[in-house]
Amino acid sequence: FTSPAENFSFYVGLGTPPMPRFSGLRADALIIGPGLPELSTTDLESLPSEVRADPIWSGTGMGAILHRSPADQSTCAHMGTVMAGETTVKDGRCDFYEPFGKTHSWRLLDADNNLIPQKDGVYFVVVWLQEHTSGKLGIALGTWVENFVSPFYIAAPSCSRSILDWSEKMGDQETCLPVSTCPLSAPIPEKVCTAQGACGAASCDDTIATNPMCTFGQMCDCTSIIQDYPCGTEMQTAMGNVAINSVCGKTCDACGSDVYEPSMGCGGTECPSAVQLWDKVNVEMHTGMAIHFSCDVAVDFVRGMIPHHRGA
Repeated sequence: FTSPAENFSFYVGLGTPPMPRFSGLRADALIIGPGLPELSTTDLESLPSEVRADPIWSGTGMGAILHRSPADQSTCAHMGTVMAGETTVKDGRCDFYEPFGKTHSWRLLDADNNLIPQKDGVYFVVVWLQEHTSGKLGIALGTWVENFVSPFYIAAPSCSRSILDWSEKMGDQETCLPVSTCPLSAPIPEKVCTAQGACGAASCDDTIATNPMCTFGQMCDCTSIIQDYPCGTEMQTAMGNVAINSVCGKTCDACGSDVYEPSMGCGGTECPSAVQLWDKVNVEMHTGMAIHFSCDVAVDFVRGMIPHHRGA
């Protein structure tokens, strides 16, 4: 990131879903850039070899700030000034409840008020697990000002995985994302992460018509879609990755796999016909609510609420 001001206050926070298999995860973070303090020999030698060998260190006046997750995570004593008031100890861990998504996470590291010295200087953040294992980390960077309007470039990872329920509210995803010691003798095979038994399909149908790919992206024909995105692959969208088999189950002959995934919610295994009907109405409702704003608050409110109540 490029520092917008001298002594810019920068935040780094790390968390993981509150699932038993992640209880042993601890993670560290490093901010690298010009004008930051020089690391001690001990700290430098403790970094992963890949970090130490990165060419970024060859820049003039490069230093770093190192933060480590404490081994004892039974309190919230490691929280910074803001998160100290937003976290509580729950079931022996420092827990953060995020009300917008209604999700919980264990806060592994909270590094607030890092002073970035140089205006227009370019700085880098590196995060890694203390133990050489697989795992799941949520990374928060920046300031406490939330901006949902300005576009931001997000680099696509070299190893992507479709995680439709990152916080695992709908159930355990251990089959897809286990905690395993690296290096693995064979890669973890599954690419689409859903809770086992939580959201599946009892029938084999193409469900693309009720998916945002169709309602918002006008991609509604599985025969055409698989020409560019073959069966078994994923399509990257602004709303998340979509497994082609999950929306084109019949066309892809993918019965018994991830055939039907509701756009919102789950329960397709228990009552597939009801869930598909709910999903269809729900998507239509949200499509109708995606209005072109006139900037007349009263008018826009009514125009948005009409499809909302029609859907209800």
